[in-house]
Amino acid sequence: MNLFTGWHTAVQHLNQYPENLTAELCQEVIALLQYSKGQIDVENFTQSLQSCGVDCSTKSVQEAANVLTCVFRHAAESKLDPEKLKSQLRDAVTWSESTVAIVIKAWSDQKSHLISVADAYKALNVGKLVDFKWKLGLAMSSSSCKNLNSPYIVVSMKIASPSGEVQLQSFEMTVPEFKHFSKQMKDMAAVMETV
Repeated sequence: MNLFTGWHTAVQHLNQYPENLTAELCQEVIALLQYSKGQIDVENFTQSLQSCGVDCSTKSVQEAANVLTCVFRHAAESKLDPEKLKSQLRDAVTWSESTVAIVIKAWSDQKSHLISVADAYKALNVGKLVDFKWKLGLAMSSSSCKNLNSPYIVVSMKIASPSGEVQLQSFEMTVPEFKHFSKQMKDMAAVMETV
């Protein structure tokens, strides 16, 4: 499991939550991971917790939701059975028995659906662009090329697959093709910034 800074503090906060709100937060996180919900209403949870006498802030509730997100995502990606997940949570020491029981119940109820969502995400994942280089060249002589003395662009991209393997992809383009390609990349970058 990927532990982030503040993990143990977030788990300690989660241990203080009433069982019904912990179960509700688990369901909200599961809905988020199943892409049936866009975000968790952290402010609403904070108000509910404070009305129950729990000392918390929106930041601590968000961190608790992040912990549950990591736990359920890890369990789905690793295809853990409930007993294995329970063992891993108990080994982490900071989890209370009641919180572990709630998380395991939520996992048992939604395990197959979360695993299928994780598998679909892996299948759709096309990789991550690690490096992008280009250089300008000029064809001087060739037995098969009719466009001698015309410039071309060589593009090299390193792409990390979901499994972690890095592959190098290289291809050549004419200058007009490269200009069009460059424009498309800028357009995609602009769209990605709005997401």
